[in-house]
Amino acid sequence: MRKVWGGTRPGTGHPAGPATVRGPDYAGGMAAQHYEPPVTGSLAETPAAIRAALAASALPEVLDQYETELDAAFAQARETGELTVLTTAVRRWWIEALEWQRDPAGQRDFLARMERHLAEGPPAPEHRITREEFRAQLGV
Repeated sequence: MRKVWGGTRPGTGHPAGPATVRGPDYAGGMAAQHYEPPVTGSLAETPAAIRAALAASALPEVLDQYETELDAAFAQARETGELTVLTTAVRRWWIEALEWQRDPAGQRDFLARMERHLAEGPPAPEHRITREEFRAQLGV
Protein backbone atom coordinates (compact mmCIF):
# COMPACT_ATOMS: atom_id res chain seq x y z
CA MET A 1 0.00 0.00 0.00
CA ARG A 2 1.39 3.41 -0.92
CA LYS A 3 0.09 6.97 -0.84
CA VAL A 4 -0.06 9.04 -4.02
CA TRP A 5 -1.48 12.48 -4.74
CA GLY A 6 -5.06 12.04 -5.89
CA GLY A 7 -5.24 14.91 -8.41
CA THR A 8 -8.69 16.54 -8.53
CA ARG A 9 -12.15 15.37 -7.60
CA PRO A 10 -14.10 14.44 -10.70
CA GLY A 11 -16.35 17.24 -11.93
CA THR A 12 -15.28 19.76 -9.28
CA GLY A 13 -11.70 20.77 -9.99
CA HIS A 14 -11.03 20.65 -6.21
CA PRO A 15 -7.95 18.83 -4.97
CA ALA A 16 -8.70 15.27 -3.93
CA GLY A 17 -5.79 15.05 -1.49
CA PRO A 18 -3.63 12.01 -0.99
CA ALA A 19 -5.14 8.73 -2.13
CA THR A 20 -4.23 5.26 -0.98
CA VAL A 21 -3.29 2.86 -3.73
CA ARG A 22 -3.77 -0.80 -2.90
CA GLY A 23 -2.60 -3.86 -4.72
CA PRO A 24 -4.69 -6.00 -7.09
CA ASP A 25 -5.66 -8.40 -4.29
CA TYR A 26 -7.53 -5.66 -2.32
CA ALA A 27 -11.22 -6.57 -2.06
CA GLY A 28 -12.43 -3.62 0.06
CA GLY A 29 -14.83 -0.96 -1.09
CA MET A 30 -15.65 2.60 -0.28
CA ALA A 31 -18.49 3.67 1.98
CA ALA A 32 -20.76 6.37 0.64
CA GLN A 33 -20.62 9.71 2.40
CA HIS A 34 -23.91 11.00 3.82
CA TYR A 35 -24.92 14.24 2.16
CA GLU A 36 -28.05 16.28 2.65
CA PRO A 37 -28.41 19.08 0.10
CA PRO A 38 -29.67 22.37 1.50
CA VAL A 39 -33.41 22.85 1.22
CA THR A 40 -34.17 25.91 -0.88
CA GLY A 41 -36.33 28.43 0.92
CA SER A 42 -35.89 26.70 4.25
CA LEU A 43 -35.13 28.50 7.48
CA ALA A 44 -31.40 29.01 8.06
CA GLU A 45 -30.10 27.25 11.16
CA THR A 46 -28.75 30.44 12.74
CA PRO A 47 -29.76 32.27 15.92
CA ALA A 48 -30.81 35.39 13.96
CA ALA A 49 -32.98 33.44 11.48
CA ILE A 50 -34.58 31.46 14.28
CA ARG A 51 -35.29 34.67 16.23
CA ALA A 52 -36.89 36.27 13.17
CA ALA A 53 -39.07 33.22 12.47
CA LEU A 54 -40.24 33.01 16.07
CA ALA A 55 -40.90 36.76 16.23
CA ALA A 56 -43.05 36.49 13.10
CA SER A 57 -45.18 33.49 14.06
CA ALA A 58 -44.74 32.32 17.67
CA LEU A 59 -46.27 33.55 20.89
CA PRO A 60 -44.24 36.25 22.69
CA GLU A 61 -43.51 33.91 25.61
CA VAL A 62 -42.01 31.37 23.19
CA LEU A 63 -39.65 34.03 21.83
CA ASP A 64 -38.75 35.01 25.41
CA GLN A 65 -37.99 31.38 26.25
CA TYR A 66 -35.79 31.11 23.14
CA GLU A 67 -33.84 34.23 24.11
CA THR A 68 -33.36 32.96 27.68
CA GLU A 69 -32.18 29.50 26.59
CA LEU A 70 -29.91 30.89 23.89
CA ASP A 71 -28.31 33.37 26.33
CA ALA A 72 -27.72 30.53 28.82
CA ALA A 73 -26.19 28.33 26.10
CA PHE A 74 -23.86 31.15 24.98
CA ALA A 75 -22.81 31.76 28.60
CA GLN A 76 -22.11 28.08 29.21
CA ALA A 77 -20.15 27.82 25.95
CA ARG A 78 -18.02 30.82 26.96
CA GLU A 79 -17.39 29.36 30.43
CA THR A 80 -16.52 25.84 29.32
CA GLY A 81 -15.13 26.43 25.83
CA GLU A 82 -17.43 23.60 24.67
CA LEU A 83 -19.82 24.45 21.82
CA THR A 84 -22.03 21.36 22.04
CA VAL A 85 -24.51 22.99 24.39
CA LEU A 86 -24.82 25.95 22.02
CA THR A 87 -25.23 23.91 18.84
CA THR A 88 -27.75 21.68 20.61
CA ALA A 89 -29.80 24.72 21.71
CA VAL A 90 -29.71 26.22 18.20
CA ARG A 91 -30.77 22.89 16.62
CA ARG A 92 -33.61 22.40 19.12
CA TRP A 93 -34.95 25.91 18.53
CA TRP A 94 -34.46 25.65 14.76
CA ILE A 95 -36.82 22.65 14.76
CA GLU A 96 -39.26 24.60 16.96
CA ALA A 97 -39.11 27.62 14.62
CA LEU A 98 -39.78 25.40 11.59
CA GLU A 99 -42.92 24.10 13.29
CA TRP A 100 -44.08 27.64 14.15
CA GLN A 101 -43.53 28.66 10.51
CA ARG A 102 -45.34 25.61 9.17
CA ASP A 103 -48.41 25.70 11.42
CA PRO A 104 -48.68 28.56 13.94
CA ALA A 105 -52.30 27.70 14.83
CA GLY A 106 -51.38 24.05 15.41
CA GLN A 107 -48.53 25.09 17.70
CA ARG A 108 -50.84 27.37 19.70
CA ASP A 109 -53.37 24.52 20.04
CA PHE A 110 -50.60 22.17 21.17
CA LEU A 111 -49.40 24.62 23.85
CA ALA A 112 -52.98 25.12 25.07
CA ARG A 113 -53.47 21.33 25.34
CA MET A 114 -50.20 21.00 27.25
CA GLU A 115 -51.19 23.77 29.67
CA ARG A 116 -54.57 22.07 30.23
CA HIS A 117 -52.84 18.73 30.77
CA LEU A 118 -50.44 20.25 33.33
CA ALA A 119 -53.25 22.09 35.14
CA GLU A 120 -55.93 19.38 35.06
CA GLY A 121 -54.01 16.15 34.58
CA PRO A 122 -54.19 13.70 31.69
CA PRO A 123 -57.37 13.25 29.64
CA ALA A 124 -60.03 10.88 30.94
CA PRO A 125 -59.73 7.27 29.66
CA GLU A 126 -62.64 7.73 27.24
CA HIS A 127 -60.66 10.54 25.53
CA ARG A 128 -57.47 8.53 25.10
CA ILE A 129 -56.47 6.31 22.21
CA THR A 130 -54.13 3.34 22.10
CA ARG A 131 -50.87 3.30 20.18
CA GLU A 132 -52.47 0.94 17.66
CA GLU A 133 -55.42 3.31 17.12
CA PHE A 134 -53.03 6.21 16.64
CA ARG A 135 -50.94 4.27 14.14
CA ALA A 136 -54.13 3.33 12.26
CA GLN A 137 -55.12 7.01 12.07
CA LEU A 138 -51.71 7.74 10.55
CA GLY A 139 -51.99 4.81 8.17
CA VAL A 140 -48.86 3.04 9.37
